Amino acid sequence: MTKVLSPPLSKSDAMRALVVAHLTGQALSLDVEAPGTPNDVRVLDRGLRALAGRTFPAGLDCEDGGAPFRFLLALAATTPGAQVRFFGSDRLSARPHGALIECLLTALEPQGLKLSGAQTVWPYSLEAPLSLRATPSFRVRPEDSGQFLSAALFAAASVAQQRQQPCTVHVDGPVASEGYVALTERWLRAGGFELHAEGAATTVVPPTAPSSAPLPPIPGDWSALTGLLLIGWAKGVGVSGVDESALHPDRAFVDVLRSVGLTLDTGSGVALLSGVPQRGFDVDVQTFPDAALNLAALACVLPAPSTLRGVAGLRHKESDRLEGAQALAKAGGATSHLDGDSLRITPGAKPARVAFDGQNDHRRLMAATALAALTGATLQLSGLRAVDKSFPGFFTEVAAVGIVPEEPQA
Repeated sequence: MTKVLSPPLSKSDAMRALVVAHLTGQALSLDVEAPGTPNDVRVLDRGLRALAGRTFPAGLDCEDGGAPFRFLLALAATTPGAQVRFFGSDRLSARPHGALIECLLTALEPQGLKLSGAQTVWPYSLEAPLSLRATPSFRVRPEDSGQFLSAALFAAASVAQQRQQPCTVHVDGPVASEGYVALTERWLRAGGFELHAEGAATTVVPPTAPSSAPLPPIPGDWSALTGLLLIGWAKGVGVSGVDESALHPDRAFVDVLRSVGLTLDTGSGVALLSGVPQRGFDVDVQTFPDAALNLAALACVLPAPSTLRGVAGLRHKESDRLEGAQALAKAGGATSHLDGDSLRITPGAKPARVAFDGQNDHRRLMAATALAALTGATLQLSGLRAVDKSFPGFFTEVAAVGIVPEEPQA
């Protein structure tokens, strides 16, 4: 085993850590300018620096980043006197944001918040209150995205820190991607905030005193590891950064691998996935949606059909990932059947070639690469640069094990 595949730092953790460092002033060991830093992390860092310095000469370009836009919108709304114009990609503007905007306006419009912009047309223009005369409470509907609740928790933490008073977030309805909300809560606690849950409400209590302790280090990215483990299995190489004690929601991917009959050996400090799969899987992807496309790729090479449940929310990601899962199945020689909120994938003959449209979505590109490795197919992909969003060095990493995608001719 000469080559070891390595993940980037966790985009989800890094963004939450940056927000907490912005709120508390704690040190964070993170080189945002390092070559392998996910682009979403850079976008968020740029916005946080602008908020800290109250400098928005040309507005904030969130590019294609759903989490950066939503977190920055919530923080700008609670930054006294902030006046910001937000921009981004066409896909970002088309994704759902209405529940978060409603949450912020309901809580802060009585104190002077102004927020305007059509759902599908940039810019969003925001004028924050000059000061908060009272401590608001936030009420959010996070059924479309757990990021709405995470953003509301960050807004509450911002208010609590400013006013040195507890601030409460009320949740109406089901919560999408609860594992990522739990990640937000863990980072807030790492920053010294206390969170008290009672029923559907969470109260954020500010730290009693500033902390001189640095925030914890950023772990490796479990979302990227889901694909690297499949590629490592196909190529017979190990994968670094596999911490099974991590609390990231995509760690559940390992449970699926074991459920189909594969073995993960981490005894040497490097994870090696091996074995012959014995069955398909049946999993609900609502708790770890970023792994859904790699699950679809895995389903194409199992000896029996597999079912992904809770797939409706995949439509609202950087691309329509429900369509992406169906397209992956087709590219992998499998058939798929959508029944309500469940997608069943039945494996078929392995293809000689995987040709796939990346649709500017990093997870589509990485899952198609995993599919090519699993099937032994050659690979053609469009829009390779989209992986910079979460894993800038991805194609360099997989080139070392012989995977070099072709790009279609213009």
